[in-house]
Amino acid sequence: MSKVKIDLLADWTEIQLRELTNMGYAVGAADTPEQISLAFYNVQRREILPRRRTVHQSRELTCPSAHRAGLNVVFKKAARGQDLRPHQSTRLAQADYNDALLNDWRIQHFHLGSIPYPKMPKFVARTGPVLFAYVAEGDFFAIDVMTHNDFARQRLLEIVHRNWPDLIERHRLKGVLAKEAKCSDDDVKRVRIGHVVTTTEIDGIVYAPPGGGYSSSGTSIEVGLQHDHAYRTFSNIEKYISEHIDQIVENARQRGRTMVPPFNFQLHLVCPDRIEVKEMNSATIFPFPITLTLGGHVWRQ
Repeated sequence: MSKVKIDLLADWTEIQLRELTNMGYAVGAADTPEQISLAFYNVQRREILPRRRTVHQSRELTCPSAHRAGLNVVFKKAARGQDLRPHQSTRLAQADYNDALLNDWRIQHFHLGSIPYPKMPKFVARTGPVLFAYVAEGDFFAIDVMTHNDFARQRLLEIVHRNWPDLIERHRLKGVLAKEAKCSDDDVKRVRIGHVVTTTEIDGIVYAPPGGGYSSSGTSIEVGLQHDHAYRTFSNIEKYISEHIDQIVENARQRGRTMVPPFNFQLHLVCPDRIEVKEMNSATIFPFPITLTLGGHVWRQ
């Protein structure tokens, strides 16, 4: 078997680190590959890609008159496909910040300020009332304008259930009976602080967390699964290449490509949605089936 130099996991970590840096996130020099990977997937999951979305307003939505103009700005930006990040939490500037509301119920909040926030001008001024919304690929579901003290209010999920039940239908636990003692909003707040995943009962229906839930560290379970999938994918490709290098060389020869040892395989991010494995000495690209879903992004070969 010919000698093969390959470390796709290290290549992937380097790509993630570069992408985080390009997006303006500071990653510690002492951060482990796992920490970098989790931060990368966390950022991708929180990001709302600028694209046109149909704005839907719940029947329950109300807004103080002082913030109606700011609310309309958010609606216009969502409809026009403009950047909504200035209206989001300033804590999103931290790559490893875990948004408990998003991780639990897949709901996000938006500030309604109309001028820049003095401390962080890239964001709009912070407001007491904020808009809570469920953001999908082509739709923006405006739930209600409530306060920062309402992040654990089950009313948010109740409004989604009563206005757009299809959004959370797949999280319905069929066959599961409602509990005799329903969780209070204070209960939800306490279990979130303790990173304990719980269900939500609405009109006799029990839902698992629409946001996928979170681990004991507060990290999104979906983020952890994406991280594990990527590492498993690249590990399997490394193993295949190492064990089948002679066959790979012969297949390349039949296609008119000459590969000679020592072989040096590396992972490359070609463009925002495509990853490829390349043997550097011969510049041969291999079509391994790589699909890594990152929030609104799909990285694939």
